Amino acid sequence: MDISIIICTCNRASFLKETLESMEQAVTVYGNSSELIVVDNGSTDTTPDVVRAFPQFRMCRETKRGLSAARNRGILESKGRVILFTDDDIRVAPDWIQKMSNPILTGATDAVTGTVKLAGHLERPWMTAVHRGWLAAPLLSGSRPPQMTGASMGFGRHVLTKVPSFDEELGPGVYTGTADDQLFSYQLEAAKFTITTVHDAYVWHHFEPERLKRSAWIRAAGISGRSMAYIDHHWAHKTVPMVQLCYLAAQVRYHLRKMRRWRECLAPEGIAEWELHSLASISRLAGFRRERKRSPNYELRGLVKLTTVGS
Repeated sequence: MDISIIICTCNRASFLKETLESMEQAVTVYGNSSELIVVDNGSTDTTPDVVRAFPQFRMCRETKRGLSAARNRGILESKGRVILFTDDDIRVAPDWIQKMSNPILTGATDAVTGTVKLAGHLERPWMTAVHRGWLAAPLLSGSRPPQMTGASMGFGRHVLTKVPSFDEELGPGVYTGTADDQLFSYQLEAAKFTITTVHDAYVWHHFEPERLKRSAWIRAAGISGRSMAYIDHHWAHKTVPMVQLCYLAAQVRYHLRKMRRWRECLAPEGIAEWELHSLASISRLAGFRRERKRSPNYELRGLVKLTTVGS
């Protein structure tokens, strides 16, 4: 088996159907040895019926909650030399499988990340590069080492000998809520594996429009801060002197700035970059206060988790 394509899903049947339709076309275009695995992470909607309509795709269930647990289950079920991931609200280009897998199959790189574009109806004039990055559609450049994005990423099975799994305390479906792909990318880099951006491997992100509301951005900032605090403490072994004072100072700075720029906080959609970063920073400091009470889950920049979830 050359390629294993894994899509994890939970109660997104209407989105999943169109994702599988686009993937079906990509599998046909690729034409080589490939398998597609749908991991159902405890859906209670019509997800099984949707998958059954695509008999060439295989479904398995992962009852442990969380995207990382579902991804790890997909890896265990897979057989391919290359493992590709995308999400259940994505439409892939017909040549996506070929463009993503070839650099790994030829030995040119160990892992890849593709180009994620926003669906046209989700584009907004107020969006900046920062907003797009938070919507899993970053503007890719060569100015810094690439990081994988779960909407379009892949790696050779050989990397699992050193970095065996995604951290199940990170990612959607658990308390932290994100950064599972980010930590995995950090670990690949620490293990001296190469990650390459495949600029012409396109997917389109069709998320719910509710994610553009101001309230959703505020929630996303909190989630991001919690997740980065987890990585700070458990993986990077960072310290924050006088973290309580830093947290209070960040709160004061935010509220003073909000008083001066209150008009920027009235729009029902979007959020100012300064407010997004401020809220994420506050959440990160609060998260660090909590996480530092635990023993680190990794050796410094470690590749394998030392402790069990919930320890």
